[in-house]
Amino acid sequence: MLLKIIFPSTDELDGFIGLLQKFGQTQTQIVFSTPVHPWGIQND
Repeated sequence: MLLKIIFPSTDELDGFIGLLQKFGQTQTQIVFSTPVHPWGIQND
């Protein structure tokens, strides 16, 4: 199952994950709102 959720703080996210863990193992990925542009390969 995949859930996409938004919380105002990591503390609230942590509380929600704690509730879910009674149903089984969880994995969490955090996506920041600022896009990260690819760096590419640098040759020095």
